[in-house]
Formats: sequence, C-alpha cells, structure tokens
Amino acid sequence: IVENIIREQMFEAIKPINSLTFYVRDCIKAMQDLKRENVEPDDFRKLIDHDALQLKKAENLPKTEQKQREKNIAKQRELLQVYVLYQQKLREMGRYDYEDMISFAVHAFKQDEILLRSYQERLQYILVDEYQDTNQAQYILTKKLSKKWQNICVVGDFSQSIYSFRGANFQNLITF
Repeated sequence: IVENIIREQMFEAIKPINSLTFYVRDCIKAMQDLKRENVEPDDFRKLIDHDALQLKKAENLPKTEQKQREKNIAKQRELLQVYVLYQQKLREMGRYDYEDMISFAVHAFKQDEILLRSYQERLQYILVDEYQDTNQAQYILTKKLSKKWQNICVVGDFSQSIYSFRGANFQNLITF
C-alpha cells in the first residue's frame, strides 16, 4: 500500500529520481513509530507545524543547518501525507495494521466514555507481564483501563528490555 502511495503521489523529498521506492521501508517504520507513540496524523501535523514555526523564529542559524532542517520538515510533511493516505486506504479496505490494534482502542476510549467505563467495569483487576516492553500507546491503554479501580499489577525486569526497536520504553516500568 505504501509503495503504491509513494509511486502515485508527486513527492519530492521522499521520492528520489533514481529510486522511486527508496523510502518505502523508512516510511513504514516511521508510521509504526508514530502509532506506537500514539501520535495520530493530526498530532503529527501539529508537531511539524511547531518545528516549522521554530525554524522561522530561529535566528543566526548556519545556512547548512537551516537547509537541513527545511529538508527534514519537507520530508515530514510528505510522510504525513503518506500516513493520512495509508490510514484512509486501510479504512477503505476494512483493514488495520498491527500498531492500529492498540491505537484504535486508545482512540475509542478517548472518544467514548461509556465504552471506556464498560471495559473498566469488566476489567477490575489487571495484570501486565513484561511491562518493560510496553510502548507509549500500550502504556496509555493500561492507564485508562485501570483508572477506575486502580487494581493493576505490572511485572517487569529492566535487564530484559529487548523491544526498544518496536517502541518499547522501559521508562514505563520506572514511572509506574
């Protein structure tokens, strides 16, 4: 899906002339990372706009650094378009990807208080094993589900934190 999106769009920053699909894997990885951090397209747009505003306000930046930041912002804006189109295509197909499973639940609980309460009533006791391997979206989900009863037990071991490549953040265990 991502490859087709990149092929069809008139991107400049993420579609080099010599390899139209050079950034496909990078785009997929970036979207996965955004979802794991619970960053939806609108949130990402705000982050990009903030970066662009900060760049405009920055004075006395060396030209090379300013050009590099401008280039990064252009890539982010194109990645945002890929992200939006990818999510739209998945919806049209009635599909979702792995990262969507958690982010959809978090989003649904944010939007529908009654739905959240019904799950909180059903899940009065929560046990999470391997908590050091949770990402931001999973952390938010467990916090929302356990908020009413606060009967949550997490188990984890800092020395076994092996999923940082998938967005796991052992800080979740520390801040618990």
